[in-house]
Amino acid sequence: MNAVSKDRPVHANLKRDAIVQTAIGFAAVVVLGLLFRIGLNLPLICLPIALIVFCAFMGVLLLGLSDHLPHTSLGAANRVTILRAALIANLAALAAAPESLRDHGWTVTALMGFALALDGVDGWVARKYTLTSRFGARLDQELDALYTLVLALMIFRSGHAGGWVLLAGLWHYLFHALQIASPVFRNTLPFSQRRRAVCAITLGGLILCLSPLCPPSVSGPLAALVLLVLSASFLTDIVWLWRLHTAQTSI
Repeated sequence: MNAVSKDRPVHANLKRDAIVQTAIGFAAVVVLGLLFRIGLNLPLICLPIALIVFCAFMGVLLLGLSDHLPHTSLGAANRVTILRAALIANLAALAAAPESLRDHGWTVTALMGFALALDGVDGWVARKYTLTSRFGARLDQELDALYTLVLALMIFRSGHAGGWVLLAGLWHYLFHALQIASPVFRNTLPFSQRRRAVCAITLGGLILCLSPLCPPSVSGPLAALVLLVLSASFLTDIVWLWRLHTAQTSI
């Protein structure tokens, strides 16, 4: 979010719709959490964890609501993303109950796959109804980053890989920390199909690591391969930004 967008007043209708949709998402977290508790026999602590994750995610993202202007409502695409966030928040809570993967592996895998499939739905809806915006793109990107962290944490908690797998979930946040720490890396990256492909490979690969299809002897090496691909993508962008800054300063 740039300085200009921070100064743009947010339309009252957009604020109102954002509050309503966030409340609906909150209710969805509760409903899904209760269903998860009953269907997966989860401990009571999982629902509060899911609510905290969802509220923290939405609270941070709504600070950039002005980037959705000139639209005066969030639109169908962002509503899908918010409902996806409600599902991912409940999946995040499963890290507190890793035994659920052992006892309900296929059900959890189906839920994780559904959360991944919704990632393609919101983008398609946004393009179909011409509701694309910086806010929507950021909402989707940050949710993908959160989902990657959730999956990496679940892999670690379930014993499918060591603590090193958490780096897959932390790369996005480390990259932003690097941008905050140094102006060298603050230029805007051009659109890249490679990043979209790597995101899909990362999420799909991590889900596969957690599925009953992947034995423990394979999940570790597969997670390592996913981490290698993701790390190479981030390092490619870091080098590109460094070279661009060097070229600009040498003029």
